[in-house]
Amino acid sequence: MNNLNEQKTTNPEWLTKITNPIPVWVGWGVNGLAWAIFILTSNHILEFIMGLACVYVGFVAIAKRESTGAKKLIWASFADAIWMFYWAFAVRIEGGSGLLDLIHRFL
Repeated sequence: MNNLNEQKTTNPEWLTKITNPIPVWVGWGVNGLAWAIFILTSNHILEFIMGLACVYVGFVAIAKRESTGAKKLIWASFADAIWMFYWAFAVRIEGGSGLLDLIHRFL
């Protein structure tokens, strides 16, 4: 029978492979950088890229969930990603300038 603690800390091989070299503190740095870029640029393409980076950091935090600060990083990263995607795609009432509008103009 499997030990419950072993099941908690076992990650799939693909997750370990893509997240192993990244420490948790780098994930916090990526989240901070994403917010700085968001505030300073208001560029929808960069917001989308930073959203993808936050999703990746969320997976890093999941893979390292036993590390200090990783559980908070999971929530922060996925919340940041949702926020970045929200603004990148301009899913707002006023809309008009997000990636979806740019795509629509070209189609």
